[in-house]
Amino acid sequence: MIINYFFMKIMKKNYLKYLGVFFLFFAIFFGWHAMHTGLLGTDDPYYHAKHSYLMAASGNFTLVEPWVPFHFLTTAPADLWWLYHVIVAVFIKFCGIIWGAKIWSAVCAASVFAVFYFILKQLKVFYPFVWTWLLFISSATFTVRLLFERPFVLSIALIPLCFYFIYQRKYWLLFFTSIIYTLVYELAPIILLLVVVFLAVDWCLTKEINLRPLIFFLGGLTVGIIIHPQALHYMYAMYEVLWRTGWFVISGVNLNTGAEIQLHSFRYFLESNIIIFLFYIISVALFAEMFLIKKSSRLQFSLFLVSFIWFLVAIAIPRGTEYWLPLGCLFVAVTFYQVACSSDWTIARQFMQTRIKASLVLFFIYGVILVFASYNMFAVFTVLRERNQNDADIYYQEANDWLIKNTSQNSVVFYPVWSMWPQMFFYNSHNRYLTAFGPEFLYEYNHEIYYIWANISYHGVYCQHEWPCLELSPRQEMEAVKLGLKNILDSKIVVVPNIKNTSLYGILDEFKEDYEKVYENKELVIFSIIP
Repeated sequence: MIINYFFMKIMKKNYLKYLGVFFLFFAIFFGWHAMHTGLLGTDDPYYHAKHSYLMAASGNFTLVEPWVPFHFLTTAPADLWWLYHVIVAVFIKFCGIIWGAKIWSAVCAASVFAVFYFILKQLKVFYPFVWTWLLFISSATFTVRLLFERPFVLSIALIPLCFYFIYQRKYWLLFFTSIIYTLVYELAPIILLLVVVFLAVDWCLTKEINLRPLIFFLGGLTVGIIIHPQALHYMYAMYEVLWRTGWFVISGVNLNTGAEIQLHSFRYFLESNIIIFLFYIISVALFAEMFLIKKSSRLQFSLFLVSFIWFLVAIAIPRGTEYWLPLGCLFVAVTFYQVACSSDWTIARQFMQTRIKASLVLFFIYGVILVFASYNMFAVFTVLRERNQNDADIYYQEANDWLIKNTSQNSVVFYPVWSMWPQMFFYNSHNRYLTAFGPEFLYEYNHEIYYIWANISYHGVYCQHEWPCLELSPRQEMEAVKLGLKNILDSKIVVVPNIKNTSLYGILDEFKEDYEKVYENKELVIFSIIP
């Protein structure tokens, strides 16, 4: 009887349903991860896994070292993803560096859908699992990015949760979630957008302003920063990421930053998000009608505002999709639910039933969704196939084994592609490197040093400002590359991709009196600077 009582209580609270959704998506994402022996993300995940591994191996869970001399890692060392790295370190301790990172990544991805399902159940929206499945199949970009072993995946689950806590006025839960978000991911201040939206909505609907969500969020943000083991340095790094990096993009400074924060075409956006885009546009039209006749709710109004802001970001850059999609899908589900509960829906349904054959309409709708969902899932398996065909990891490991054996500890290695750093670091923390987390941090450290690195990397010439360099002849620019590498960047070793038609490779191979090829494999070539 006692067991039956507790079983009924659990079923009544839907705990088993929440766990069922979590384990379903955990199984899906872990299954995808298991299809590849390495990490699915080709760059940043390697850094996160290695940093966590070094924590686990050393027992120092506040570990940050000056792996990159011209960087805040040296001048103001801070771990921007500290709590994430600590958690991954625990998984790595028991499961190894690769599988530990994979398992935690699958947990984070599954949490996105479990949180989404939980919110819909709490809001009593019809068919919550159907909407959760729609979130899963509606965007190729979204699903693929959830496969990456990176901290932002967990942040995607925390954003809708913060929205729900603000809406339900559960401010202490908002406070503690803000602390966790701050310790996991440096973009925690974006929660302020949710708070501001609710302040605006409450003012529009009641002419009153409730400052409690703002106070509890700022309190959580502050406590999270204070708890962080490098608190002051972390504040500085957050400023660099949120303001300075954003300003470089807005002001048009071309630093060849990551593709995920570069502008993309509207066509690309539609190709990746067509299902949810169609649902979203219909929902916006329905909301506009309800808003005009003053039938929209506080929940619907706030969801529209916050999702529409992220919608504009998603149209501009790929990174916006991962935050727009869960909030946009919530807006769609809530809007359709409120329409279905209205008396107008009953009249509209009766009207359509008399003039349209329902089975044909449903067949068409389900058919369209199935086609685009299949396309999105095909994109996921395409990524998996490409990663399995990419054997670059082997060659990175071999090249870095050579570096460890043949270079002095903490000597600086030059490489012309900033995104090479995570894999270089993963296989080799013996050396030091020139760029990390993006070229914008090298630019912020010192503009002149950045342009020396960038011009050598992209044009094979020495220049202290944006190329072209008119004060030097072409011959002088090429001859001065050795000076820049050795005396300014402090690098006596150059690692370049094994692509012979690049400018830098040509310089290194041509000036044999200055550079010696000391190692080569299918992916990488290592040159040593001759004294």
